[in-house]
Amino acid sequence: MKILLKSFVCLFLAISVFSCKKEKKEDKKYIKVKTELVEKKQFEKSINLTGEIEAVNSVDVFANIPSKLLSYQFEDGKKTSENTYVEKDQIFAYLDNDDLKIALDQAKTNVLATESNLQIATIGFNNSEKDLNRQKSLFEKGAITEKQKELAESDFERQSAILNQANANLENAKLVVKKMQKNFDDSFVKSPISGVIAKRYVSENNLAHPTSPIAKIVDINNLKIILGIPDKILSNINEKTTKVEVKIDSVGDKIFETSIYKIYPTIDPQTRMATIELRLKNENNLIKPGSFAKVNLIFSKDEKTIKVPFSSLIYHSGSYQAFIFKDNKAYLKKLKIGDRSDDYVEILEGLNEGDQLIIMGQKKVTDQIDVKTITDLEEKF
Repeated sequence: MKILLKSFVCLFLAISVFSCKKEKKEDKKYIKVKTELVEKKQFEKSINLTGEIEAVNSVDVFANIPSKLLSYQFEDGKKTSENTYVEKDQIFAYLDNDDLKIALDQAKTNVLATESNLQIATIGFNNSEKDLNRQKSLFEKGAITEKQKELAESDFERQSAILNQANANLENAKLVVKKMQKNFDDSFVKSPISGVIAKRYVSENNLAHPTSPIAKIVDINNLKIILGIPDKILSNINEKTTKVEVKIDSVGDKIFETSIYKIYPTIDPQTRMATIELRLKNENNLIKPGSFAKVNLIFSKDEKTIKVPFSSLIYHSGSYQAFIFKDNKAYLKKLKIGDRSDDYVEILEGLNEGDQLIIMGQKKVTDQIDVKTITDLEEKF
């Protein structure tokens, strides 16, 4: 009986010791974390800029002659106004040309008169030439005196001068016609480019003068944005690889994708800003020149770099920190960060390729505390 009781006590003590050890083991708790492998990747950075949308081509149209502006209209009589589309070299306005028409007609009449005078002078020249040849022949035969021959020569020279003057008068008359024709043609105001009439500076029945514009024509199909960018990021900007997104308040949430058209060759020595130019195709005329544009330039650095989610960092005492997972423990790392782009940040110092960065649960851990990854625990975070 004593032996049985002694065996029961030993068994009870053994079970108690085992249970205590198991309970003590189960009492040890781990902080659950989620990790991400630290790798070097292509780092995309973006910079936000603002600018005004301009037309690539816009011109002020001037009157070539001083005259009253009679009307804004096409050749078919249809009225033109602001926002009216005009083709290149199309007439869109008329100046008073009554006096010009009269002057042109007079100049043309004068040409006819000078042509008639030229015909008469030509006949006189031809007759004097024939008479001179005849007188020379008679003089060689001794039929006439030298004085008679000299009279024929003198008449020929006179007729030659008359013919030359008649030719000169005709040329001058034609030049006057050409000038009068240009003045008359200038009374029809044409657009030098295809576009819309953005503004009319001179009202109908008011004087138009060559020193002041009549109207502004704007090509709204081809638009540009001129932007200034800091010279320190100029080396990262490339006309072919830099992505450009444009958002325009007046259009709504639509994002226009384009590229850099040109990088200007100089830098402003005062502001240290470089200048770039973007181009936009204005499909369906959604964009209005003069609109405000928000531009996002997206570019990649030349070399791959370590980048991690910015949310995985902890800001403490004026610096950034992070935890890495190693051997079931969390280790604190002090970081030196570089550029930031959206949700990611560039790490210059503090992390190495191959580290397991704690990206969730990092605010619950301390340096060298025991942790388990979600994968190890086989449960959702």
